[in-house]
Amino acid sequence: MAKPYPIVPLSWLDGLNDLNDQLVAYELAVRALFRMFAEDGSPYELETVLSGLHDLVQPVIEGYRSIADQCRTAESLGMVGVAQLADDAESSA
Repeated sequence: MAKPYPIVPLSWLDGLNDLNDQLVAYELAVRALFRMFAEDGSPYELETVLSGLHDLVQPVIEGYRSIADQCRTAESLGMVGVAQLADDAESSA
């Protein structure tokens, strides 16, 4: 079934790669932090750690939201195209 998708300038999406890289770095840091806490215990209150982690990831979330807002704006302005993906049965035939 065909579905309309926003067509946007590539420059609007340039930040996705950086945001994805930042999210991977955040995930690795969080894993390392909690691994350290599991082994050695945490010198900080849980609420303090969670607040700090929230502050670190917030700019990444805002970046994704900004790109999504731009795409919604493009869609509302009629900058859309239609794409249709083949069903698995059709693509394997």
